Amino acid sequence: MAAPAVRLDDLQLTVVPGEGLVARFGEVALLALSGGSGAAIDQLLATCRALGTARIDEPGAILVDQLDALLGERMPASPSFCVLATSAEGVEVVLCGEVEVTVARGGQVSRHAGPDPDTWVDLLVDQGFDWLVAVPLGSAEPPSDVRLDLHDGVVPGGGLRLTQRDRLPGEALPRREPDEPREQLPVETTAPGPAAAEVSPPSVEAPGGFVSVPLWRAPAPATRSPLPVATTSLDEPAPEPGEVLVPTLRCSAGHPNNPAATHCGWCGRSLVDGTARLVDRPQPTLGILLLDDGSSYTLDAGYLIGSMPDLANALSRGDVRPLVLPERDGVVPTHAEIALDGWAVTVADRAPDAGTWVRRPGDREWSRLAPSRPEMIVAESQIRVGERVLTFIAARRITGDDHSR
Repeated sequence: MAAPAVRLDDLQLTVVPGEGLVARFGEVALLALSGGSGAAIDQLLATCRALGTARIDEPGAILVDQLDALLGERMPASPSFCVLATSAEGVEVVLCGEVEVTVARGGQVSRHAGPDPDTWVDLLVDQGFDWLVAVPLGSAEPPSDVRLDLHDGVVPGGGLRLTQRDRLPGEALPRREPDEPREQLPVETTAPGPAAAEVSPPSVEAPGGFVSVPLWRAPAPATRSPLPVATTSLDEPAPEPGEVLVPTLRCSAGHPNNPAATHCGWCGRSLVDGTARLVDRPQPTLGILLLDDGSSYTLDAGYLIGSMPDLANALSRGDVRPLVLPERDGVVPTHAEIALDGWAVTVADRAPDAGTWVRRPGDREWSRLAPSRPEMIVAESQIRVGERVLTFIAARRITGDDHSR
């Protein structure tokens, strides 16, 4: 998977004074204005911390769905907030309530806010922007202070600003002054005479390190053939040896999608108008498993859940990782297995005596799984092993799921 074009962690984050909180956790940043309940703010901070500290190159790909699961009835008295996270093509931004984002790019400035204070929206800020400011709706442009740069943690603040670390908003790019004529150094000459001999230039291969050679006497660079480009017949990167490939539907702009999707989860283009193409790509990240204590586990591979999963033979397959939970929470050594099947996530019970339970969105009751029989789960499904609960947060932009807010 290609690295993101712009990383939030590489940008300077300046905190704007005010009432509220500003947080930064790796590739995720949060502005939470005052006015919400303490429980709602704590939940926002826990979600952003879990997402920012998880080993995810593009947390923006699952940001919308993870916040979607926290809003609504499960998060009353939500504050106005803005969350930003690194994605493949720029910075994913979620705005909720009375907060606005201003983006500057090449002399052009655009402002973004929700249609009304009771709704929330998401947008993608493409790479190449000069600066980005998130402040309360209708606030005046705050002053800059080059000394402020939040690298990690939570601090008081009423806004935030992202800029390149080498300049601040409003500052022009460094202007290159025209080259001044250089003073010509005197050239030492040899008195004419019959025995005068031509001075040879120093040898390029002379021992002792670097030797200055006049450019007009330098040897011409050798002509080399271009390096071969490793691609398949559909311009797909050559897979690594042993890498798992899954069928992937690319839209006309090249974005990867679930073959079952009808519209691109990245740009909204149609996938059924004949312009999309089906290719094989490495296994995508399908989201995360969010544990009830705020810990998160990236779903780019399967997991074997238990109090001692390392002892299970299934780990020798190499396509699953151990997810250790304490035995005191009613978890047996090998309790359940999460597996990736292309674009689907499945869960199987590996502890017939203890049992594994699933509750899908909209269900009030838990359903016990049949032993050793994998069942597919959908976004926001909950898995109970012993006394612990994990929630499947799907990457909508990757899976193609279209959950309403």
